[in-house]
Amino acid sequence: MENAVEAIGGETGQIFVQTRNVESGRADTGIRNVHLAAGAYVCIEIGDSGPGIKTDVLPRIFEPFFTTKGASHRGLGLALVYGIVDESRRWRGGVQSAGRGTSVRVYLQAEKQFIPESSGTDEDLHGTETILVVDDESLMLTMAETILSEYGYAC
Repeated sequence: MENAVEAIGGETGQIFVQTRNVESGRADTGIRNVHLAAGAYVCIEIGDSGPGIKTDVLPRIFEPFFTTKGASHRGLGLALVYGIVDESRRWRGGVQSAGRGTSVRVYLQAEKQFIPESSGTDEDLHGTETILVVDDESLMLTMAETILSEYGYAC
């Protein structure tokens, strides 16, 4: 998402996040080199209406530490996403950039089953375990610790 925000910069632009169900004998992902086996998938797409990714840069966007944004950026965002998607046999993903706008799509293999709504109670949420919470924003850490401690957990 941060890449999309930076891509549109100060211009008037759009960022979108959408999901959709995809089911087919061979799903058309709309992205070169991303082929899905037959089955049901949930597609998560994040995109922007920015200038797009230059053709000579596109093959390198998943390389760790590759960035076109200067020394203040680490170039790990898309590399991290790619690593997570690539390590899972149930996910597929890719990037499309057509000179105007870029979209990142991740396909998660879906199960075809109905899961009934649970009638769980607030008591089901309680525990005594210790939970490790990691975040680079102290506000998020404080909020997580406050909520979890109310349910008996230690952070």
